[in-house]
Amino acid sequence: MSLRRRRVGVPATLLALSTVGAVLLAGCSSDDPGADASAPTSASTPAVTPSAGATSSGSPGSPESPSTPDASATAAPGPAATPQDPQLGRVAPQVGTETLAPVPAGTPARTEEGFSASLTSSAPVELTASGPGEVAGPGVLLDISFTNGADFPVGLDGVRVTATLADGTPAPATDASPSAPATGLLQPGGSASGRYAFSLPTGAPAGSDLLVQITTVSSAQVLQVRS
Repeated sequence: MSLRRRRVGVPATLLALSTVGAVLLAGCSSDDPGADASAPTSASTPAVTPSAGATSSGSPGSPESPSTPDASATAAPGPAATPQDPQLGRVAPQVGTETLAPVPAGTPARTEEGFSASLTSSAPVELTASGPGEVAGPGVLLDISFTNGADFPVGLDGVRVTATLADGTPAPATDASPSAPATGLLQPGGSASGRYAFSLPTGAPAGSDLLVQITTVSSAQVLQVRS
């Protein structure tokens, strides 16, 4: 009987040892650091990418940012007002000066603003020098009348009268007696006259015809009158 018991106990011992080995092997497997790394993690929330047409908006109730005005929508400044001079009246920009066709003596030459000049007489004269720069000798004396048909005052001190001979040779203006240019501020509807003397170049015949040019700071047009 003792021999039979010993034979039966051996398999039971082997079974117990295999069970212990399995437990130890399972414990070693749970301690392996690689097991955690290969274990699936909790599912992360996928990032939501807004579509190209979507726009972000502020928090509910927050005021919208004001839009920046377009620079091209800014109104262009209007034309600058024509400056006024206490002595010369209106001063027009002298840009793109236009020389009008000459008119005969006695016919008014008129700017588009309404200022006009008319050569009323032309006569030979002997000029006398009485100051620096003045030239004595033969010359021509012109009487010119001015009428202001514009709606603004015209300064006669800003009127410039020049002359040339028929061939284009300049006839220098002079302040020598009996020259007496028009001065002062000519009001709308007013008239005035002045005397303008020009010396004749050497060799020019007395009483030579002149082409007279009249400019004023109130207009960009040049008036021309033949003597």
